[in-house]
Amino acid sequence: MGFWKTISNIGVNDDLNTIEQGRIRITNQIVMIASFLTVAYFGYAILFLPARSTPFAEFWFYAFHFTMGFLFIPMFILNKFGFYVIARFILSLMASFLVLMTSLSLAEPFRTELYLLVIASFVFIVFHDLKIIIPVFSIQMAAYYIAAQNIILHHPEIVATKNGLEFRVVIPFAILFFVLYFLKQETSKSRREIELKNSLLSEEHDEMVKLNFTKDKIFSIISHDLRSPIGSLHAVLGLIQREHISIEEFKKATAGLEKQVQQLSTSLDEML
Repeated sequence: MGFWKTISNIGVNDDLNTIEQGRIRITNQIVMIASFLTVAYFGYAILFLPARSTPFAEFWFYAFHFTMGFLFIPMFILNKFGFYVIARFILSLMASFLVLMTSLSLAEPFRTELYLLVIASFVFIVFHDLKIIIPVFSIQMAAYYIAAQNIILHHPEIVATKNGLEFRVVIPFAILFFVLYFLKQETSKSRREIELKNSLLSEEHDEMVKLNFTKDKIFSIISHDLRSPIGSLHAVLGLIQREHISIEEFKKATAGLEKQVQQLSTSLDEML
């Protein structure tokens, strides 16, 4: 878990807000998982699956897996030096391009083109500005359409499915877009409510700190005002009890003590 935490926090620093820190962690985690799974599938394909049918397909098979397998290295470097948006942008476009070219080379349904839906979802998670989300999301949709056209072209038995292909591509992407958009809106709304509550709690905490300081100050004043006259009274009473002073001396001592007690009584009335 220590290694995973270290990987996840590459590029994260305290100067960034919580939302941006979360996006960086998600990018690091996704690119690391994607690289690991890509390498694992590459090994499985080499050992157990037949070779690709054409040199073109073979080239893009190796290009896709090698690039995706080591893509975490430039992503981590970019995040490390603070190029967060560039890292996400490169990751989205590079993955889209590689998936499209691999799909064009294989020309087999459901081999790689569905990954474009995954990449489109990733775009919504790591970007917050629709000015970036919409163009990048549209690139994934266009890539999916091109891949679907290419598959239909190379499979005469499914040529009939070409009719209305545009709508069948646009509809799932449109549904995905609005589902993710509304989910993002609700998440943002919940985050704003949490931030507002945290702000109110922070204000209440500051107020409690001030009140606690005032309370301590009041107790300090009370304790100081009480100790002096009560100490004097205790001393005089002790002297009387032990018969160390006369009545005349007691009257002189209590003259000043009476004034102190009167001041203490006035102070207590004011504070209460």
